[in-house]
Amino acid sequence: MDPARSLSISKPLLQVNDRSARLSVIARFPEGPQELWFAVPGAHAQKLSSATCDAFVVALYAAAAERGLDVRVDGPMSKLLLHSLNGQGGELLHTLLSRARKVRVHAEETHGQLWGGRGVYAGFSAGVDSFHTLVTHTRPGLPRDQRLTGLFFNNVGSHGPDELGAGMYALRERRVRALAAQVGLPLITVSSNLHSLLRTSFQRTHTLRNVAVALLFQKVCGTFLYSSLVHYRDIKTRAVPDMSYADAVLLPLLRTETLTCQSTGGESTRFDKTRIVSKYPLSHSALDVCVSHRMSATINCSACWKCLRTELALELLGTLSRYESVFQIERYRRCRTVYIASVLHSRDPLLGELREQIEELGFTPPVAARVLGRLAPEAALRALLRAYARAYARRDAARFELPKSPVPRPEPLAAGYVTQRA
Repeated sequence: MDPARSLSISKPLLQVNDRSARLSVIARFPEGPQELWFAVPGAHAQKLSSATCDAFVVALYAAAAERGLDVRVDGPMSKLLLHSLNGQGGELLHTLLSRARKVRVHAEETHGQLWGGRGVYAGFSAGVDSFHTLVTHTRPGLPRDQRLTGLFFNNVGSHGPDELGAGMYALRERRVRALAAQVGLPLITVSSNLHSLLRTSFQRTHTLRNVAVALLFQKVCGTFLYSSLVHYRDIKTRAVPDMSYADAVLLPLLRTETLTCQSTGGESTRFDKTRIVSKYPLSHSALDVCVSHRMSATINCSACWKCLRTELALELLGTLSRYESVFQIERYRRCRTVYIASVLHSRDPLLGELREQIEELGFTPPVAARVLGRLAPEAALRALLRAYARAYARRDAARFELPKSPVPRPEPLAAGYVTQRA
């Protein structure tokens, strides 16, 4: 295989010391090698599937496809996963990734290994979708393969870049750890430098990034539940702004002989999920939907597009007051008129759900919002809302300092790591 037109992935290297475990590969791009690593607390070292390249192939697939690089895997990988990436799964990803070209994955060794994982895990961010998964998959009477037995909390790009992202991850990890303890579910925290190797935005690749984490833990995880963003009626596989629009189709194609990946929550609209979550008392002090990468006086900045969407839904449900400890309601009030104006004329399916509820519930939008919605272009309203969010983010940055990351940065081999090559 021509090195100038391919990406090669080495066999995984597992390094363990008394604090952390680190599983890594060398990814050789045409311009040179880069290390991709995942780090977990040392207590979880034995759970890592260190003898297969499955996680790294999925993690790096988008980087290869968007550059038209065939992938050479120097270590073993799942037969089922390889077959899918060179067939149906690869074809779907070529459609979903806007600049992707069709590529082939070549593995030196394939296997049908059963790693023994029987647990049911889900990624948990404390947002509406993941809270809905927590509520619906811990109810009594569920089949064994649908009842949650553990949670992942990942730092694979959603928290922001570099030190800023590490600080937000540290802050959110403390909250999620406390909540996981309250519900009695074990939590595995995972940090990575994956975001530094991918050129594509988190929204367009997050499914692959988070499935890669589940593939690291095939010794304990047999079912991975991934919280759906959209209702089944809104599933799309072309020209999507977010990979979640195709999760119900894509996730089953990323399975191995051990791990089954499944989208969950697609039977409910975002508004219905918010209704269910608002009845769950733990969410009243822990709901975290914010996309700002700045620490704020409350968990949520209350002015970004995701905060505003949730706050309006809660207002329509009559439950916004329950969340006074996690939202700054006054900020929402200041943005409310412009935001409602944007909702009334938006083509976004999730905002369309809110518009439907405004009509069904007999909610009367402010006159100013109706007039503004008719006079101002949607793009201008979005720009104004972004300006509000940036102004609040600058104010928060001046007032609050993020904590240091509790996940240690990878250290050199001399720092007490025991090294195992798969």
